Amino acid sequence: ILYRGNHQSRVFEKMLMQNRIPYKISGGTSFFSRPEIKDLLAYLRVLTNPDDDSAFLRIVNTPKREIGSATLQKLGEWAMTRNKSLFTASFDMGLSQTLTGR
Repeated sequence: ILYRGNHQSRVFEKMLMQNRIPYKISGGTSFFSRPEIKDLLAYLRVLTNPDDDSAFLRIVNTPKREIGSATLQKLGEWAMTRNKSLFTASFDMGLSQTLTGR
């Protein structure tokens, strides 16, 4: 399929993926591989499934919120001991006592 602008790829890619037809983008970035599209899809995944920890980890600092790896590690430990997702655990009142400021 030949097209002039990358913005035209989205419709083609969506239909090819839905029909499980293999394809390769030549000379550009796949619509669904663009960072801003991956971020948006991750936000939507967290909205529809708050237990999606991989999506939460992608968006927790998008836009920048200065949440570091030490804080994420503590959040992960907190969530695991309580059998909660990272997203759900991030709203726990007791978590703030576990996390320390700068």
